[in-house]
Amino acid sequence: MVPASRLSGRLDAKNLRPWRATELESAWKKSGATSDVLENLVEPVRETTELIDDAEYSFLKITYTGIAVLGEKSLGREVGYKYISTAKAGDIVVSHISAVYRAICVMPPEGEDWLISTEFTVLRPKPKVKVDPIYLWTVLRSAAVVAEWLSQSTGLGRHRVDWEMLRKQTIPLLPYSEQKAIGDRYREAHKLEAKIRRLQAEVQGALSPLELEGDIARDRLARAKPPK
Repeated sequence: MVPASRLSGRLDAKNLRPWRATELESAWKKSGATSDVLENLVEPVRETTELIDDAEYSFLKITYTGIAVLGEKSLGREVGYKYISTAKAGDIVVSHISAVYRAICVMPPEGEDWLISTEFTVLRPKPKVKVDPIYLWTVLRSAAVVAEWLSQSTGLGRHRVDWEMLRKQTIPLLPYSEQKAIGDRYREAHKLEAKIRRLQAEVQGALSPLELEGDIARDRLARAKPPK
């Protein structure tokens, strides 16, 4: 039963029974973890950059798997944002619109020149705070945290996650040595994934003279498929 006093503003079920990741704190303590809010661990940064009209730039895109990839390309004069920024390797970048789909990444070294629009928040660990960015990345992309963001948001469509929501997010903190061990495993996995992609590209390059995936073959495949 829901008392009438709680029905004056919102009627959606997630507001009537809101979720907080802190409901898991007993499990955190059993695992030897402490906790703190995100604003005590990181700070939002915006490193604006001046664009050259005739130079070509690439925008950051974050996949739902949490990987930073090249997005669309634009000439400097075609960029319509009032200001544009970049991020340093190791910064955590959160998509305002797609964070609830886990579109959060740690910027790789090769992405330091990629442009970041105002629809992203860039977070950088505070200088005197010992925290592994990959560890934070795993926590922010967890089901418990994403469920909290959804619980706080209104509506059923787009759910925006900006710094005002992020700053008060409670984060479980394992000892730094354990954080780094987790981060190192992910970093090694990312290296192996990059190697796999490189080897696959080399294989496709070796096969390309045979035109097995060429325009003619793709056209004939489309014609040969039965109708749905």
